[in-house]
Amino acid sequence: MYVLDSISCYFNLFRMYIQWTQACESEGYMLPKNAIAEFKKRISQAGKLGDKAKLNLSYCSLDDKRLISLVECLAQKPVIAKLDLRGNDFTDEVARMTIYFTLIKIFLFCRV
Repeated sequence: MYVLDSISCYFNLFRMYIQWTQACESEGYMLPKNAIAEFKKRISQAGKLGDKAKLNLSYCSLDDKRLISLVECLAQKPVIAKLDLRGNDFTDEVARMTIYFTLIKIFLFCRV
């Protein structure tokens, strides 16, 4: 069972990374290099020790557009146990909206 959990965590993180990258590129912007490096690091560690992944995207120059894209990806594949977004460039309004969006998606996901 642990092997399947590790494989599932790896593929879910990888899919989320690809989806986020494609969403950003389709809107005409790229992910910051340090955000890409963090994702690759966490993908390589996926499923080890049976933990859900943590993402440290602090000080990655994430703006409103990138945050919205990230939250949409996270809402579809809730594989992240902890997400650090300190020191980024998004507005309070978008931060609040993404929290509400995420909570609604989690609520709906848990009720299924």
